[in-house]
Amino acid sequence: MFKRCSILVAFVTAVAVAANVIPRAFEQRGTANVTYVGNNLYIGNRTKDDWLHKTVNIFKSAVPFRVVNETWTMTTYFNLTYLEAIDNAVNKTLGAYPTLVSGGPGQRNTTLLFNSKTGQPINFTLNAYVRY
Repeated sequence: MFKRCSILVAFVTAVAVAANVIPRAFEQRGTANVTYVGNNLYIGNRTKDDWLHKTVNIFKSAVPFRVVNETWTMTTYFNLTYLEAIDNAVNKTLGAYPTLVSGGPGQRNTTLLFNSKTGQPINFTLNAYVRY
């Protein structure tokens, strides 16, 4: 009986640790879906009625032994529905991480912050989709 209980306790502990340690690919932030795939960031939901409003290439050169930051802000007349920041780095383990600072889907403005890894450049393509 003791052996069965100890196995059950070990299993429950392993499940609890895995649920809190393993990173989730999907995160709920407000009403917008925020998904990270590698260094790429996808925010919101795109439907067939949305259209591509703006495509921007964000590039900032690397500085040896330093972290490079870049802030991108957009204001538009239309409601944002979907934002995608795609990392153009050759090696996907390097590059930068985008973060939604303010605004986003359902609003008319957004601010994204890009933080590079140490000694790496920032090289992203940002697509903003809107709806009337």
